[in-house]
Amino acid sequence: MRLPGHWMTHPDVIQREAWWKQFTELKEHLWQEHLASLSEDEQREFREGSHPSQSHQHHDRAQPFCELLQKELHAQGAEAMVKLGLYHLNRLVLNVRFNKIPPEGLPGSPWLFRGFEVMVVLPQQNPQAVQKVN
Repeated sequence: MRLPGHWMTHPDVIQREAWWKQFTELKEHLWQEHLASLSEDEQREFREGSHPSQSHQHHDRAQPFCELLQKELHAQGAEAMVKLGLYHLNRLVLNVRFNKIPPEGLPGSPWLFRGFEVMVVLPQQNPQAVQKVN
């Protein structure tokens, strides 16, 4: 499934709602596949509600995942800073701020990592180029 670039602002509300439904179904499917790919211990933590991503209380246990993701991105040639983000519903996410992405790009955008959702901030673009797009 591929959504058009303007799907969130499309003037047809019915079409926009259909795309939202597709988007949420796809996101849930990918999340379930991600959970199934985790180790047995990590899956058990999810079932018990004790995985570090599931509560702000697990902040100390979640910190090493920042370092793991940062090392993985560095190995791919990216310069990035990874920090914990405290999100609504008591979730912890990994916030990635890219300073540099290799010219050939990355092998996929990391939006899931070891049971964490990943929020990405790309390198700052040329402000004149951004104005032309808007």
